[in-house]
Amino acid sequence: MKKSLLLTLLFSVFSIFGIAQITSTNATYTASGLPTQINFGGAPDTSVNSPCIDTLTVTIPAGDQVVYLDVEYDMTANGGFGFQQYSYLECFSTSTKENAVYQGAGFGGTNSYSRIQVNIANGVSASGILKFGLHAFRTANGVGCDSTNQKVDNGTWKVTVYHGTPPLCLPPSSPTVDWTLSTSAKVSWTSGGAANAQIEYGPFKVQEQ
Repeated sequence: MKKSLLLTLLFSVFSIFGIAQITSTNATYTASGLPTQINFGGAPDTSVNSPCIDTLTVTIPAGDQVVYLDVEYDMTANGGFGFQQYSYLECFSTSTKENAVYQGAGFGGTNSYSRIQVNIANGVSASGILKFGLHAFRTANGVGCDSTNQKVDNGTWKVTVYHGTPPLCLPPSSPTVDWTLSTSAKVSWTSGGAANAQIEYGPFKVQEQ
């Protein structure tokens, strides 16, 4: 619902809503090294699914809200080049993928991948069970799923989920200044569901350069 308030002074409004305490929970894949799928068409995009993936599950308290996650893993080029590696993460629980595919570098050896504050599992998890898949590809050598030329190294794929108890109500949104006069102003916003709101206001200075 829309609420309005007439302020008798120039104002600034501050709202702090959110999770009171954020906790991290992680899981590491240790079943085996993950094979890569050949992609002869060159660099894949996130519409290409690898049949070589396995599932990594992170379990958090049911009803907790996911804020973001971090992911890390190593990929080793044995019979291929590092720049032929491509990969991205998918959250099966939310049916959401990363918005980019990440490429390796170099002519051999191991590339380490690390991405922080990934937003593919955000929101309240009713079950607390979050399932992830790592799509890993190579652009040369071999056929199908293969660990000889390129692989995700065992024990290096780790997902860390940051979560906590969700707020009792959502934060307000769409703050607008309807009008201002020399000694008064009107501000409006869309309530997040709270019956009451607290507003802090007062005079402020504007410095022009």
